[in-house]
Amino acid sequence: MNPDTIKHPVDSLAEKHRLHWAYIPISALRKLRKNIFSMAIPIIALSSTVPEGVLPGFMRRWMIVAGVILIFVIIFAIATLIQYRTTAWWITDREVVFSRGLLNRKNTRMPLDKIHAVNLRAKLMEQIFGVTNVSIDTAGGAKANDIVIPAVKTSYAEALRVEILTRARKVGTDIAPPAAAAADCVNAYRLAAKEILLAGLSNGRTLFYLIAGFSVFWQFFDTFGLRERIGELGQSWFARFMAMGLPSVIAIIVFVLFVAWCVSVIAYAVRYYGFSIRKDGGKIGIKQGLLDKNAIEFAPTRIQELHIKRDLIQRAFGYATIKVKLATGGILNEEGKLDLNATSGVVLHPFIKMKDVEGYIAAFIPSFAAHPEKTEGLPRAACRRSLFRYLRGACLIAAIPTAGLSIADKFTPRVAQFTDAFAPHIFVFTLLFFGFMLFTGLRAWKGRGIATTDEFIAIQNGAYKTETVYIPKRKIQVVSVWQNPFQRGANLSTVKIRTAAIGSALELRDCSAHTATDYLVWVRRDTSAERYCSGMG
Repeated sequence: MNPDTIKHPVDSLAEKHRLHWAYIPISALRKLRKNIFSMAIPIIALSSTVPEGVLPGFMRRWMIVAGVILIFVIIFAIATLIQYRTTAWWITDREVVFSRGLLNRKNTRMPLDKIHAVNLRAKLMEQIFGVTNVSIDTAGGAKANDIVIPAVKTSYAEALRVEILTRARKVGTDIAPPAAAAADCVNAYRLAAKEILLAGLSNGRTLFYLIAGFSVFWQFFDTFGLRERIGELGQSWFARFMAMGLPSVIAIIVFVLFVAWCVSVIAYAVRYYGFSIRKDGGKIGIKQGLLDKNAIEFAPTRIQELHIKRDLIQRAFGYATIKVKLATGGILNEEGKLDLNATSGVVLHPFIKMKDVEGYIAAFIPSFAAHPEKTEGLPRAACRRSLFRYLRGACLIAAIPTAGLSIADKFTPRVAQFTDAFAPHIFVFTLLFFGFMLFTGLRAWKGRGIATTDEFIAIQNGAYKTETVYIPKRKIQVVSVWQNPFQRGANLSTVKIRTAAIGSALELRDCSAHTATDYLVWVRRDTSAERYCSGMG
């Protein structure tokens, strides 16, 4: 639909509509961002092969960078322009049609009576250009048949969503009205600023991204001759580092972790800014995001799994995160492909008090209110296996840096100097590390459990972070129970469950073989399970 030529998005929907012009720069910039590693390869290769005499060293490097980026920009611009010119969509009284492709032409036709929800998503780049992606999801959850119309003008996106859902209801689908009256609202909740801040304080994944980013750009620094300068600076800092002593070193590490944690708090708050959830006319609608705005809607019947997650900070202060996993489909990105960031589930509440969890579940997903209240722990034989598993992991982790330092001692005197100076501390640290891993193994054993009711199964895993998953019996698709030789000697088994949710693979190790057998008998009482696999012999 071209918003510059028509006043209302619902007029003449049966005609073919092209994408908004903003699709061209958005798609080109996104392709450029995704191929940053592909650009680094020719930059590094050309920097080492172009003769020094052709251009001065500094100019030569930057000319190569500019040339490679320009070539990629031209390629992506041409590809995006072709996509723009060969993509169209239209809506009839019976179906939604989305057509794209030049050589490989693909026409996706979605009957209106199969439409389950219409969601609106706008990342930062879409918001800059004033457009929104309209995601049309099928009732059956087959992601290959879902449609994403990119770059719809934001002022028209909501009206288009309402029109599609209105037409879908007219042809017999059982979806709820897209805009129910306020009196029809069953429940609504909005996350307060204080709760968003508390949720951010419990998040700490930014350090991983900082380390990964540093390792990626290290080779890029080498290309521009910055690695030598950093190395010279590092040598002087290394001498100071050794002179500070272990307490100062620990203080620096703690400071770096604190800075990374602060960055993660900000990122988390931006992600859940304006979080609100509403159950209206049999649908659950969620809105959230400051830079990337998301508005999704789904029926409670699509929920396959309920997850109650508690990390270390949440457990200390009595909070939890509630999320659900939906049946496959309806989680597509702006290119119509599966959004891997959304496969972990949909958050119903990022930071809720444990005493309020049951009431929240009863308000928004009452079909899960009858889940087991608590899980039963694993037998003592499972404790021995858990301790052995974590001790084995500790040995492997300790062996890698030890071998690396031993090899480096022969080639780099500074490494030998470092190991000699800190040898007593390294020995103490190793003992503490092994003790920590054994304690973690004990915590992991205590943090696992299983329970069933007539209609639900609950499985809990975790050491310091715990996650309890509740699955209705009717949602179970595949069950696997098996024993390895070590488990058979200890009379233990492993239970694995799959549902129709994306990325579903719930596993509980080392439960008693008797419990696993009882579980198989329990699940076989429901004919909805498609397959049962038993390797118990």
